[in-house]
Amino acid sequence: MWWKATESGWGMSVIQHASGQLFVVWYHYREDGSPQWLVIPGGVWTSATSFTGAMYRTSGPAYNGLFDPSRVSVVPVGVGTLSFTEASRGTFTWSVDGANGVKSIERQSF
Repeated sequence: MWWKATESGWGMSVIQHASGQLFVVWYHYREDGSPQWLVIPGGVWTSATSFTGAMYRTSGPAYNGLFDPSRVSVVPVGVGTLSFTEASRGTFTWSVDGANGVKSIERQSF
């Protein structure tokens, strides 16, 4: 789990598979206060410390009802890049729906 300690309320889950591939979930709030989860289900390592991938907004049926695959939506919305400066610190650069930004990130300690 990654976040910025001085900006509680958003963060990301970063999972690295044995293949080296990452799966990233970025959770945050939109300008209207509604929650949003975006995913980077793969990408490429552009260097030994930088990973870039297409970002998608997903939606589907509620968890407590019958699963209906026709209600699943996966929409490309931009690109995200994780650049690690050390094992527990880095930056997240993003471009989503025409907006761009950079966030410092650090691994949450448990």
